[in-house]
Amino acid sequence: MRVVVAIVVWIAAIAAAAGVSTAVSNSIHPTIDATSVTAPQRQSMFQGDNFVKAWATIKSHLGANITTEQVVVYPGYVNVQAERGNSGVFAVLYVGGKWREDNGGDATPQFGTFPLSQVDPNEPRALVRQLATYNHVPASELRYMIAKPDPISKQLEWLIFTNGNSNPFTYSPSTGSAKGGASGSNGSSSASAPTPSSSTHAGSVQPGASQLNKQLQLATCVAAAGTDVTKIQACQAKYGG
Repeated sequence: MRVVVAIVVWIAAIAAAAGVSTAVSNSIHPTIDATSVTAPQRQSMFQGDNFVKAWATIKSHLGANITTEQVVVYPGYVNVQAERGNSGVFAVLYVGGKWREDNGGDATPQFGTFPLSQVDPNEPRALVRQLATYNHVPASELRYMIAKPDPISKQLEWLIFTNGNSNPFTYSPSTGSAKGGASGSNGSSSASAPTPSSSTHAGSVQPGASQLNKQLQLATCVAAAGTDVTKIQACQAKYGG
């Protein structure tokens, strides 16, 4: 009888210790709701070295030269759409380090590809600073960024989407120039001049008005789909044909 009681007490002690351990772990590494993270927050992908570190993790999982169709950077997570052999790859890295990778579906690129290593992990935070400095758009207005091939030049470009604007700012890393930009719902430009002299700034994000083409519609649709693979594939079926 004493042995049974001792075993019960021992099990209870282990359970209690496990509970304390979990509580301490959660206090040190609290669970983060990636979808609720905003651009100005400390853990955001657009702050400090967060995206630089995240990008190193992504490359370690997928390989630096995997054929990539587009990268969508949200404040709380990064979505990579790529291809490996004849299979599509949909990968997500959340703030806090959680990794998800789904394989399958169409691996045929719709608008071009680029190696994962072509993305400079320092560019997102630099673009946030440029938007604030030259366009007076604070980080709180930033929704997400998309790195993808330009449909004409096939060079990598960034699309930066902000609140209240129907069209994105665009930036070309290869030339250091910018084009297109944000516009209000009435089609007029809603952004300020990017430099004090109002002249073209090689590294600034320039405002302007443009219509969303099919390629941009696909990118926007995929961004809105977030981490839902079914929705991403539906976007490809709708806009990728």
